Amino acid sequence: MRTMVTTLSFFWLTASSILAQEAPKDDPLIFAKRLNQWTQLLTDESLGVRYRAARFLGRIGPQAHAAVPALIQTLDDPSKSVRHYAARALGDIGRQAKTAVPALTVALTDKDLRVRSSAAYALGQIGPEAKNALPKLKEQRLTTWSAYALVQIDLDDEIGIPFLIEKLNNNLQKPKNVGNDSRSVMIALGRIGPRAKAAMPALKEMLKSKYFSYRTRAAYAVARIDLDDKTGFETLLTMLDTTKFESCVAARMLGSMGPEAKAAVPFIIGVIHAGDKRKDSHYYPQALGNIGVDAKTALPILRKLATHSNQKVREAAALAIYKIEPP
Repeated sequence: MRTMVTTLSFFWLTASSILAQEAPKDDPLIFAKRLNQWTQLLTDESLGVRYRAARFLGRIGPQAHAAVPALIQTLDDPSKSVRHYAARALGDIGRQAKTAVPALTVALTDKDLRVRSSAAYALGQIGPEAKNALPKLKEQRLTTWSAYALVQIDLDDEIGIPFLIEKLNNNLQKPKNVGNDSRSVMIALGRIGPRAKAAMPALKEMLKSKYFSYRTRAAYAVARIDLDDKTGFETLLTMLDTTKFESCVAARMLGSMGPEAKAAVPFIIGVIHAGDKRKDSHYYPQALGNIGVDAKTALPILRKLATHSNQKVREAAALAIYKIEPP
């Protein structure tokens, strides 16, 4: 196993070195590689390399829009995991991935559930410009992310939000069966925003859950749906100063709010400055990067983290710097 990892690492570094020589000077460096390097690695012979490239392009988000054509082709990758992350990356790029609508519509019928879910998520992220996917979405059985897509694409949709609320209410009645699906439902409702206000009673109940994993998602959704209701946002801030896992998930949810979470920047910086090893995580710089330009006050600590001993922390800090202060 160690030999295989070492070989893959050597191959990765060699491929990166070759591609770096071909990269144009105006192509920005991200994770010590240029954007066109990550894009070219989507066609690498190594499954591990393709997988990592697709994931990282998604983490770059809208600023990786130049990779859209390559990600579209990657939706045909033989690996279901690579297809999943390619679709996810297109969703994270968002509206600038509108040329992917035909390919994502085909991916709605992929044999793998995760690929189908990620394709629906991506179509929802693209929004009304993905209207050509509506017939295919409507002919399929409703799922969390297909319901999300319907709501985001068709602003007059009357099916998606009631479906998501019913799902959440059913899970409240059967707490033992809440699981990952309920977390996805809350994330979807939060992404929909104010239009999902009818879900607030169920979300407020979920805020009382004994499971922090559900409380954090409920807090995120409450904060996104009603900007005047500070309960969700304050819940996430409080969780930042708790146990490692709660704190990391809270940071992740704050980052998912984007610029709306700019008031959390000093608190996240405070957690990083605390230097507590249990909070030594890539989720904090990642959250700051997702908040974006409003996190400029974090640049000094992010530059310090860019030399951290932990690779994930270094990469998250480097990407955060890129998102906050693009070259």
